[in-house]
Amino acid sequence: MLAIVKTTRGGFGALERKLAELHRPDLADYIDADGDDRSSVDCWTCETGGVPDSWPCPTIRAVAAVYRDHPDYREEWKP
Repeated sequence: MLAIVKTTRGGFGALERKLAELHRPDLADYIDADGDDRSSVDCWTCETGGVPDSWPCPTIRAVAAVYRDHPDYREEWKP
């Protein structure tokens, strides 16, 4: 998703860079209710409330939303 921002504008602005840094994806390993090992991609900053695979978070979705007309934008990224 962040590649869209970078390629569309030719680079990030200072605010976009800081948001991308703060809200970067974080791979988390956990054991589910059945005792199985799982992995989840979560936001480094946002509280997920125990919901796995919570990245992109609402902040990154909002940043990406301005690029919703870009051909690489995905509908599941909508805020």
